[in-house]
Formats: sequence, structure tokens, C-alpha cells
Amino acid sequence: MRLRALPALRPQDHRDESIARSPRVSCQHGEQFRGAFGKVDIARVCELLFTTAAEGLVVVDGSGCILMHNPRLNTMFGYAEGELLGAGVEVLLPDAARKRHVDHRNAYDKKPVQRSMGIGMDLWGKRKDGTVLPVEVSLNHFEVDGARFVMGLVTDITLRRVAQDELKRTNQELEDRVDQRTAELREAEHNVREALEAEKELNMLKSRFVSMASHEFRTPLSTIMGSVDLIARYTEDTPNDKVEKHVTRIRGKVREMTAMLNEFLSLEKIEQGHLVCVPVELDIVHLTIEMIEELRTLAKSGQAIDYDHEGGERNATLDRQMLSNVISNLVTNAVKYSPEGSRWSCAPASPEGGSPSRSRTRGWAFRTRTSSTSSSASSGAAMPPPYRAPALGSTS
Repeated sequence: MRLRALPALRPQDHRDESIARSPRVSCQHGEQFRGAFGKVDIARVCELLFTTAAEGLVVVDGSGCILMHNPRLNTMFGYAEGELLGAGVEVLLPDAARKRHVDHRNAYDKKPVQRSMGIGMDLWGKRKDGTVLPVEVSLNHFEVDGARFVMGLVTDITLRRVAQDELKRTNQELEDRVDQRTAELREAEHNVREALEAEKELNMLKSRFVSMASHEFRTPLSTIMGSVDLIARYTEDTPNDKVEKHVTRIRGKVREMTAMLNEFLSLEKIEQGHLVCVPVELDIVHLTIEMIEELRTLAKSGQAIDYDHEGGERNATLDRQMLSNVISNLVTNAVKYSPEGSRWSCAPASPEGGSPSRSRTRGWAFRTRTSSTSSSASSGAAMPPPYRAPALGSTS
């Protein structure tokens, strides 16, 4: 499409007038530029710029009649060359927007400014086949021989809109996933809390049962032990080996049952964190011998229990009940898991061979030794936290 040469444009605002009245700005190679482009050549350059622009260009008069446009506009809206010339610019708009656009165009004609059209709005154009496309429009005005014209720069933003829609869809999917995951986490948290509450309730019921059962069992055990002591006393004048054998057996079983109840109560207190350590000054040798003699009745046929104290120190500051439970467990396990006729020893060893400086920070070790089994446990610092017995006190 050939463009006719246009007369010089008249400035429209103060800035244009300043530029028009400003002296010609010299540039490097100016003479070469003026020699290479004459008046006709400049017109041809302007025509080429107009016709080869990558965006749609359209020029309308005050009534909205299309006077000029470039080939890109035809391609964009699906028209053949020359079809749009003389048509109203509203032919490029969707039907619903045409009447409103006339009002906007008249308002712009009264106060024309260089600006983008429909800022913050979704603008749509209509192709010849009736389909619509998203567009961006920039407006500018100029005058030729006293007549005002408006030029529009139309950009097809279909690809941009597709990318924006895809981005919105992706963001929405991410938000949905986050919401779903959050809901799952909340549900999981709720389930965990319910499980914890159920666990607490079960532990409470178990604690009550163990406590009640232990106290309820202690009463008949005390009665049985008292009755056995009376039987043993009644038969002192007339010794009977069979009676003495059964009395000894009953006493052993009662002590075994009592030790089991004490163990249950100790474990329950440890689980609840209610175990209180009460360290007292005691004689390790005396307490160990006392416990062994008390538990000797549990021994199987032919089993022998020896006592061997290692180290020179024998006094320490420990919780008596905890230490008694340790010795009782060791002796009971040795009796239970050692064969008949076995011989084993219980040997409490003072820390570091009885060194006074070590006795205050290290625990005593209690071991049982046999030819077929070996077990060990320790008091004081060797007990697992947080129910660790306090450090040993001074040795005497």
C-alpha cells in the first residue's frame, strides 16, 4: 500500500512547541544522513515503517472512519486488503461494546491525549469471522491541515493471555494442593491428639489397676505370711520336715509375689515420672547379705548362692528401696535362668576399687556370675535418666 506524502504536522501541546522551536540538534554523520535520504526517500521509509510494523496500525478521522491501516491489521482481524477502508472503527469491536465505544470515542475527541486505552480493563477485538481476540490499544492524535486524526496501535495479546491463564491455573492448583495438604495435616494432627488422649486414658486406667491390684494383693499375701509364721511357730515343739518344707516353700512364693508387686509399682512410678529417690547412708555388704538370705528360699534344688564383696569400701549414699529392687531382680533372674545344681555368686563392686574421689561420682556395680549365665546391673549413675539415682555420697 502506497502512502501519500503528508504536510508538516502542527504541534499539539507545549512540549511539541518547545521541540519545534528548539534549534536543530546536530548529530554525527548528519551530512551523510541528509545525502542518503531525500524527501522522497524519507516518505518511502515512513511507508515501509508503517507497512512492516509488527503491530496493527490504524488511522481514523473524527467520525471514527478508517482512513489508513497497515497489512498487520488485516492479518490480525482476518480482512482482505481494502475491506476496512471507509468502514467505522467499531467494526473491529464485539457487538456488545460498539455503542459504548462511540461514547468513549466522542469523549476522547473532545479532550485528546496520548495514552493507553482501557488501562486495567480487558479489551477484546472481533475478527471478520465473528471470533474475538484479546487486544491492547494505544492512542495518539495529530492534525493535518487543521483536521484532527487519531492513530491506534493494536496488539494481539492472545499468547500473553494464554500464558496468564496458565499461570493462574497453576497457581490455583498449587493453592488447592496447599489447602488439601493443610486439611490432611490438620486431620492427622486431630487423629494424633485423639490417639494421645486415648493413650493417656489407657495409661491412667492401667495405673489405677496396677495400684489397686498391688494393694489388694498385699493384704492376702500379708495374711498368708502371717498364717505361715503361726504354723511354723506351732510346730516348733514338734518338728515336722514335711511341714517345714511346705512352710519354706510358701514363704518363698510369698516373697516372690511381693517382689513382683514391688517391681510393678516401681515401673509404674517410673513411667509416670513419680519415682522419688531418697538416698540414705547404708552398708552395701550388710544390705546385700540380708537380701540374699531373704531370697535364698527361691533357689532351685542344688543351687548355691555365694557372696563375694569386691573392693575395700562398703558404705555409700543410695536409695535403699531402689538398691533392694536391683539386688532382688538380679538374684531372682539368676535363680530362674540357672539350671539346677548350679553355683553362682553375687558380687557388689565398689567404684574404681574403692577410690573415695570416684565414689562420689561413679555408681556401684552389682553382678551375678555363674558357669552358664551372666547378668549385671548397676545403681547410681548407671541407671537410665531421668530416673537416675543421685551420685554416691561420701564413703567411710
